[in-house]
Amino acid sequence: MERQHITVGELEDVRPESWSRAAAEWGDLAAAATDARDHVQNVLLKLPFVWAGPAAMMARIQLSLLHDELTIAHRESKAAVATLEAGKSGFELARTWLDEAQEMARSKDLTLHDSGGVTIPERDYPPNDLDSAGAARQDQENADSLLTRATAALSYAADVNEHTGYELERIKKAVAYTVLDDQTESAVKADTEGAKNLNRVFSGAGGVLLPPPAPDEGSGDYNTREATDEDRAVKNKMGFFAMGPPRCSAALSRPSTCCTTSPTPGNRWTSMWTH
Repeated sequence: MERQHITVGELEDVRPESWSRAAAEWGDLAAAATDARDHVQNVLLKLPFVWAGPAAMMARIQLSLLHDELTIAHRESKAAVATLEAGKSGFELARTWLDEAQEMARSKDLTLHDSGGVTIPERDYPPNDLDSAGAARQDQENADSLLTRATAALSYAADVNEHTGYELERIKKAVAYTVLDDQTESAVKADTEGAKNLNRVFSGAGGVLLPPPAPDEGSGDYNTREATDEDRAVKNKMGFFAMGPPRCSAALSRPSTCCTTSPTPGNRWTSMWTH
């Protein structure tokens, strides 16, 4: 995911409450996946005592696959919660810095543009006046200071946008994993740890914001199979498919039910999962 410049208007449009709602929905999905997984685990433990034969063996295989999928769904949903909470914290901090910059622009009578640039309005400085020269220098110093503040706010917002978007891309990819083997375990662990680290940095708890790592080696096609109608029927009975994944909205401003986003021409963010 490429780093994208954030404008003043876009940062003003950020709605932290939308990020909170999205995190809450993913938390609900994590809880639903946990309940379903525990139910499957209980069935797997009891099944050998009440059912034997080839059909029972096939049922255990199918339930084991379902157990893996629900385990992955639980972990990745928790990672989504941490990532969305990180995005909320990061954008809130960037917005605070922008508010301070805008207040300075008003108090110093400077113009802060949507791009983050700063200009000094026309002043009627009397010629050959020492006070005018000092006022002009002060205007320039104020403009430089305002530019630094605005640049910091927009640059930080771009960092938040890039890193949270990247983590959500990984999470969206990981929910397609179906076999919890060593490779998938490694990928899911990387997603979970990445989300926690991101949350720690953007919440101000400490840490360093490093460049996003290379994509993990796992993929939705790795050692997987297409879900059958029977698989869907089983999951629907458990409320997993019936609940469905949280819907996506714009990641930057209104991720009210967001999983992941991708940039497209004319519309910076578009849903990867549709409503």
